[in-house]
Amino acid sequence: MISRRTIQIEQSVLEEVKMRENRAVIALSGGADSATMLYLAIATCHEVHAISVNYGQRHKKELECAKALCQELNIKHTIIDFDLTQFGGSPLVDFSMGVPAQADMKQATTVVPYRNSFIILLAAAYAKANNLNTIYIGATYEDLANYEDCRPVFFDAFENAARLGGTIHDLKIDTPFIDMTKERIIQLGHHRLSVPYEKTWTCYEGGDEPCMQCDACRERMEAFRLNGIYDPLISEDNWNAYIQNIEKNKYRKVEVKKNER
Repeated sequence: MISRRTIQIEQSVLEEVKMRENRAVIALSGGADSATMLYLAIATCHEVHAISVNYGQRHKKELECAKALCQELNIKHTIIDFDLTQFGGSPLVDFSMGVPAQADMKQATTVVPYRNSFIILLAAAYAKANNLNTIYIGATYEDLANYEDCRPVFFDAFENAARLGGTIHDLKIDTPFIDMTKERIIQLGHHRLSVPYEKTWTCYEGGDEPCMQCDACRERMEAFRLNGIYDPLISEDNWNAYIQNIEKNKYRKVEVKKNER
């Protein structure tokens, strides 16, 4: 059930982006957050383009999803090659490193150094070349803890730098999800925007099926669970097992608390 506060939050997001005649480029990874951003932009902007960056990521399947989404929506989509494997520093671009499970509590090790900074810079160049004035980035509230280049102070500084370094003096970096959890984003996408999440990809592993263990998978699955809907990328058996495991853990915690009294 959607709360009144949730509806107010979603409505404020929609109204904020409608106030300006946005000609936008979306940084589209192909994941759930950026796909929701794409559908939000289509609903509120006057013109929409999308770019995706092939930076050598392990999970290239996300690029296929981004391409398919744009083809279905008839959105101009450009995939930019920008190799970050030569720097390494993250299992997403260094295949000799293993992708940690969420239980390992090592999400910070998956951060690709300055990846988002490079993506925004490429988006700014694209905006300049195509007479666009807005860059949409799907940074979320959960990103703030580990991604230095996904924080409001960074986006404000980068926006000023991009304006100084170019001729789009009204260029805006828009991050309407920056104060929203992934739970709220899925809620917005599912109930208001009808985002086809079955056509997105989130898992850091490069397999055919989601690993269900990496931090990206777990955050996504939890967002769907909290909305009372299942993740369409997960098989019914695996989803039921996931829910049952959560219920078992809740029961164990209750028993531990009882024993401590």
